[in-house]
Amino acid sequence: SLDTTFLTMYYNEILNYRIFVSYYQTWLQQQQKKSVDEAIKLKFQAQSVDLQKRVDLQLEVANKTLQDLDELVFTYPLHIWLLLYQEKIMTFRDKHLSPTMTSFYSLSEKLQNVQTTD
Repeated sequence: SLDTTFLTMYYNEILNYRIFVSYYQTWLQQQQKKSVDEAIKLKFQAQSVDLQKRVDLQLEVANKTLQDLDELVFTYPLHIWLLLYQEKIMTFRDKHLSPTMTSFYSLSEKLQNVQTTD
């Protein structure tokens, strides 16, 4: 699974972001109260609502990201091993199978149309 120091750092960053968002929402609400123009009030209110929607979605996305990273930790070594295996098979094919397979392919082409359609 993921390293605990990484998880601590990850959640600390989320916490710092949430603190900033809380401060920014408070500032938006203060600006909304100070403003006398209705259009500006609506603008600040829309920004506050949009920010709240994003914050609500953030924890869900953060948990999904951690799940994806956890899966990557397990599957990445397998992916690298498969790439190395594929490289070895291609090397074997190019060095050892090429002379043998060429003769089989040419023989196959010659024997495919031995009879005429008449």
